[in-house]
Amino acid sequence: MSTPRRLAMIGEYQCSGCLLGGPDAAKCPKLQHIAISDDCFQCSSHVSGTSILGVGRIALGLPKGFNRVGMRLDDPFHATVSTNIRLWDAGARPSWNRTNVPAWAMEHEGALFVRTYLPRLNQSYVDVVDGGTLAIVPTFTVPFDVGTFIDEID
Repeated sequence: MSTPRRLAMIGEYQCSGCLLGGPDAAKCPKLQHIAISDDCFQCSSHVSGTSILGVGRIALGLPKGFNRVGMRLDDPFHATVSTNIRLWDAGARPSWNRTNVPAWAMEHEGALFVRTYLPRLNQSYVDVVDGGTLAIVPTFTVPFDVGTFIDEID
């Protein structure tokens, strides 16, 4: 469901620098608001269009350390790039664990930014939790001994 706050978050964290629309998500003709879960959402049409020589593409709406764009693994020709941004409603608690590992975290301007790595899938995401704090991010001793839960991995 596209609430005003969700549209504002998409506008702030995804529309900045997007090749497809402007800073107002509600007016973007390419907006594809999808709910990943009850409290997680994103614009699936997002394409980062800002480049820095020697760095590559970045997402302008995200702070340093979280704004680098990675290649989408589901695109065999790597023609599309995505930050794999997952936006979370205030009060959400993403399911970080040994298969969704929080690698970096930072509170910034009223939001919690977490670079999450999914080693089983070799994918990374930037999770943005509205009003989140570092207190909700679990701390782990890394690396995990995969041998202790290998039967849970397909």
